[in-house]
Amino acid sequence: MHIAYATGLLLARRALAKLKLDEKYEGVTEPNGEFSIVEPVEGEARPFKVYLDVGTRRTTTGARIFGCMKGASDGGLYIPHNEKRFPGYDADSKELDSEVLRNYIFGEHVAEYMRMLEDVRRLSTFYLGIILNCHFLYRKIQRDTQPNSQN
Repeated sequence: MHIAYATGLLLARRALAKLKLDEKYEGVTEPNGEFSIVEPVEGEARPFKVYLDVGTRRTTTGARIFGCMKGASDGGLYIPHNEKRFPGYDADSKELDSEVLRNYIFGEHVAEYMRMLEDVRRLSTFYLGIILNCHFLYRKIQRDTQPNSQN
């Protein structure tokens, strides 16, 4: 989601710069994972309104398209939406855990996966050594216990 968020943020900033609205609608300056929608500034032009159209494709909670939409919304575009499809939304309590969404925006889920892979690599190297040692030990025992073995 973090790459999609950055893409949406870049898209919003460039679109608003072309429309000369980038100074009026800065959007979210520090992403914190909280739900927000761009509000009109009193006495200024209304925010640029955009609709998300996914066509006939099925969407799932946490899909990249919603990361891009969140980035574009945080970048200053007015996109009517709710928080139901963001990572961290709990359908039972009907609340968004902004810390979970913030972690997704900053790529913490990827960092966690990389740490897990590093642990798996360490474990696999460790166990590979044990397996190889067992294999060589087994071969040595097999050689030593054969009747025609020459010591």
